[in-house]
Order: sequence, then structure tokens, then C-alpha cells
Amino acid sequence: EHWQVVFSAVVSLGLIGEKSAMGTLVETLDSEVELVVQSAITALSQIDEPAAIEPVLRFADHPDVMMRARVCTALGNMAADGTAMAALRRLEQDPEPAVADGTAM
Repeated sequence: EHWQVVFSAVVSLGLIGEKSAMGTLVETLDSEVELVVQSAITALSQIDEPAAIEPVLRFADHPDVMMRARVCTALGNMAADGTAMAALRRLEQDPEPAVADGTAM
């Protein structure tokens, strides 16, 4: 399936950690496949680029608990930016333990 190819590419881009992949990864956040989006969030957290924080933050209030948990993990891996830290503090109050516990990582 097409989404599996995209998923594999996103994972690879994250592992490589090349800043030039950021635009492609941000575009992938618009995928209709949640697993692809979650992988893009993780991949963005693996790129040493402060500008990657803002695209990840748009999923901090996502209705899916696994998506919010992925955001917590990603933000924890990113530079300690004030915006990211504020989002993590807000997510600490999430009613879902999988999200709130993820902020401690």
C-alpha cells in the first residue's frame, strides 16, 4: 500500500535526522493515515531544528490519546524551547494517563 511506503520513508528521514527533510515531514503531517502522522511527529523530533516544534504542537490537543502521547514524547526529545515546555506543562494535566505520564519522559 502507498501509506506503507510513505511510513517507511518518514521513519528513515527521522533516523537520518537531516534538516533539509523538515519540509517533507511537515507536509506528511497532513496524511489521512494516523500512523504516518505519528511517525512524522517522531521524525520531526529527531531533527535538530527548533522550527520543527511548532508543527508538532498543532497535535497537542488532538482527540486521539495516542497522538497526544506521541506529541509528549516528541516534545520531550526536542530542544527545551519555552513553547514546547508550556505545551508539556499543559499536557501534564491531560486526563489520559498515557499522555500525562508521557510528559515525565
